[in-house]
Amino acid sequence: ADLLIHGSCRSSNIRVGGSLKVRHGIITDGRGGLEIRHDVEAGFIENSTLYCGGSVTIGKAAINSEIYCGEFIIATRGEGIMAGGYYCAKEYIHAKNMGFEKGNKTEFVTGVNWRAAKSMRIRAARIEKLEESKSVIRQELREIMKKNRNQMTLKHKKMRDDLQKNLQRYTSILERLQLHLDSAKAKLSYDSKAYLLVENLLVANTKVEIGGKPISVVDSIAGVAISGKRRRGSFIM
Repeated sequence: ADLLIHGSCRSSNIRVGGSLKVRHGIITDGRGGLEIRHDVEAGFIENSTLYCGGSVTIGKAAINSEIYCGEFIIATRGEGIMAGGYYCAKEYIHAKNMGFEKGNKTEFVTGVNWRAAKSMRIRAARIEKLEESKSVIRQELREIMKKNRNQMTLKHKKMRDDLQKNLQRYTSILERLQLHLDSAKAKLSYDSKAYLLVENLLVANTKVEIGGKPISVVDSIAGVAISGKRRRGSFIM
């Protein structure tokens, strides 16, 4: 069944077996999320996480959000801006303006199954978090190892041994997680027909990946299309 919300959707957890239409905006602020089987249409999306099996049509803007969809994302009404956050679509992403010139970096990914992209992103975030914890353990171990023999108490020796064990455990876990992530990446299939279309301005403060290929955006560009296939020596047209 479809769901129509005449006002706004705020801090909500919503699952819809059909399509969702929100006349105003979607703002979950990290306290909710939306899983929609088919299409989504909203006036704006801000600080929200959205999973959609179909297409996403945005009225004014999508700001600091994570949007994953099985078809396409389009924001061409009003300002038509998509900036800050992560936007993933299987077919294409089309907006008037993309990215913040200053502030949060914006990532655009097309040409990949959104479920696979979501899974890999979660795994990569877990690896990053564990790497940070490992770095803290390593630093604590360094501080203890700086002590000379006279300063090293039984308590310090126990702390040293525990930290060394934890360091080995984190290293082993990270190696396994990285192997799983690399294996998942190797099995991914990409859509070579995917593209990114920007009517007005694509700013340099963005990260773009089309059909599994990272595309370098060195300078801000006006009126641009980016394809996963090179044309006249470039992915950017």
